[in-house]
Amino acid sequence: MKNKIREIELLAPAKNLHLGMEAVNAGADAVYIGPEKFGARLAAGNAITDIEKLVKYAHKFSVKVFATVNTILFDGELNKAENLIWDLYNCGVDAIIFQDLALLAMHLPPIELHASTQTNNFELERIKFFDSLGIDRIILARELSLTQIRDIKAQVSAELEFFVHGALCVSLSGQCYLSQAITGRSANRGECSQPCRSKYNLLDESGELLIKNKHLLSLKDLNLSEYISDLIDSGINSFKIEGRLKNLEYVKNVTAFYRQKIDEVILNRNDLKRASIGESDINFTSDLGKSFSRGFTNYFIENKREKLSTFNTAKSIGEDLGEVKFIRKNYFRLQQSDIIVNNGDGLCFFNSNDELEGFLVNDVKNGMIKFPKDCDIRKKTHIYRNYDKRFTDELRNNIFRKIYFDLKIFQTEKYICFEVIAENNVKCDIKILNEFDETKEKSKYESILIKAFSKTGNTIFKLKNVKNEMNKLLFIPISKLNLIRRELLKKLEDELGNSFVRKQPKEKLLRNYYTDTVDFSHNISNKLAEKIMTDLAVKVTEYSPEITKNYYNKPLMICKYCVRKEMDICSQKTKENTKLYLENNGIRYLLEFDCKKCQMKIFKV
Repeated sequence: MKNKIREIELLAPAKNLHLGMEAVNAGADAVYIGPEKFGARLAAGNAITDIEKLVKYAHKFSVKVFATVNTILFDGELNKAENLIWDLYNCGVDAIIFQDLALLAMHLPPIELHASTQTNNFELERIKFFDSLGIDRIILARELSLTQIRDIKAQVSAELEFFVHGALCVSLSGQCYLSQAITGRSANRGECSQPCRSKYNLLDESGELLIKNKHLLSLKDLNLSEYISDLIDSGINSFKIEGRLKNLEYVKNVTAFYRQKIDEVILNRNDLKRASIGESDINFTSDLGKSFSRGFTNYFIENKREKLSTFNTAKSIGEDLGEVKFIRKNYFRLQQSDIIVNNGDGLCFFNSNDELEGFLVNDVKNGMIKFPKDCDIRKKTHIYRNYDKRFTDELRNNIFRKIYFDLKIFQTEKYICFEVIAENNVKCDIKILNEFDETKEKSKYESILIKAFSKTGNTIFKLKNVKNEMNKLLFIPISKLNLIRRELLKKLEDELGNSFVRKQPKEKLLRNYYTDTVDFSHNISNKLAEKIMTDLAVKVTEYSPEITKNYYNKPLMICKYCVRKEMDICSQKTKENTKLYLENNGIRYLLEFDCKKCQMKIFKV
């Protein structure tokens, strides 16, 4: 039996309509975007009318659009959420990314459901539960390794999606209540205040200060660009870029970079294909180091514990330019002479107190870079560039995504037929009366045909081949050919949008839950989700903290990341079990270490 060819999807973020279209142009196979309510990034909400415009544009390229309805819901919001999903379905959205189990008991349209990372898809049994329900896609936890992903794929039939780039939450997704406990802004409600990026003191149980005023919970950014082939072989279908709050330059640069990486793998494999059509004309050299990053990590993909945190800053440091070679007055020269720094670039460095400083370059002479006199720059200071003006200017140029088409011309006794066929075999034609004189200059006129249909201008099309099957070569005026081209390509563009067919979702059937009781950590926040548990013979012992406001003796974070490990004092090595505390604004948090699971939990004292 012939092996089925797998579609590999590059999934890009969209803060709004404009960024969504730019993600499509840069090569995305799918885009995820938030509606005005119930998305895990409330600051990136969009009107239904804008989402509909994005859908219409994306579907021409067979690009899918997913909508995030991935917060937990309160009782008074259930009807609004259900109506919103119908609105999203009616405007053409391809799937709903969800967190709240209440959706499984709603009257929903026939639309795919994707289980968000917020549903805490880390433990195998939970993932198998969602698969047994018929969930169409499961978005796996970022903390999983290649080995774990392979094991999961061997036991589930749902599509698997995995983050490959962007900011990392220090807590397992869906298992963070720290923002809610501190500010009343819940991560599970799309309002995270990002306390993981704050500064903390680290204390031992006697109150001795071990580390002062550092970003002890702030992680580097994820970068799995070198693991695309491995992840495909592990069973991942969709490669997700984080960043619904990121800017245009980030979306274009990172999407273009991963488009190239994925295409390189697909090109050398007969069992893989792209999930959309069209080729992006990238007019810059994509470079991940030139977009927002706190430094990069491959996290736990190889099940190794490298240094994950950025203790000294939670801000973007950008690309490493190397050390200062020497200083003269308030100018310095870098060690690497081939690095070009330009006026308008943003440079930064860590001063003698390990604090991040930065400045805009306003003068470069013969490789000597001027810096403000009050900057603590010395010989061997490491310099980073977190804003590259020339690169950013390049990114602001338009990217055009073109769909290749073939032109076929033939004639009958009465008509001349022009047929265009897009690369996904969608086709349309125009017939005109056969009332033109014959021409004897065949080669010349064929070049005129090619030239006329190559003038695709600002359309989404690009001519690939011309197949001339006319019995006689007729002289058709260039003005007529131009008119035919415009009408044909408009017709083809409409046909591409109209011919896009959404995948039919799997049937959703409630199955046995994987435990008899559920506590606050299962994020039950409404009576409909509670009824689902009751119907499955599962007892809900406590609603989510967003409802109860009860944080006593509860882990406010569950992390695969470990402060002890980061400090090279892992208790598995030292056998020491001294209690450690984080302190912020006079409030202390107990760190509890589960060495068997290799997890760290944070409790409010």
